Amino acid sequence: MRLLLLLLYILAFSLVVAHYYQQAELRATAKTGSWSFYIAQAELDKKCKGTVEVAGDKVTVTIYGCKKAKVDVYIESRATVPLCLEPHGPVEGKARVRLSPGEGKWQTYVFTDNGTLTFTKGIGSCR
Repeated sequence: MRLLLLLLYILAFSLVVAHYYQQAELRATAKTGSWSFYIAQAELDKKCKGTVEVAGDKVTVTIYGCKKAKVDVYIESRATVPLCLEPHGPVEGKARVRLSPGEGKWQTYVFTDNGTLTFTKGIGSCR
């Protein structure tokens, strides 16, 4: 009888530990951190002169002789969950970018001034 109770206690304990282990694993996956996406490439429209610098998760643009410049930005997801990226900076039409896990996407931004384009990350679909 004691052996049966001991086995039941061990089984209950292992179920509780397994449950918390699964929860911890899910939380670790959901935290995508600063490595959740990166900007692989950015190209300035040939109609304007200027420079484009890519540094991980941001693009810095300096334009000369233009009031507006189109910049094509290629963003790649490293996350294991869908991402919604909201752009911030001197750009028109701040459309959100939805990236599935492992997906890459070209997005065109119109810079109205010199500055840096950054993104706020959100997990899930863009609403």
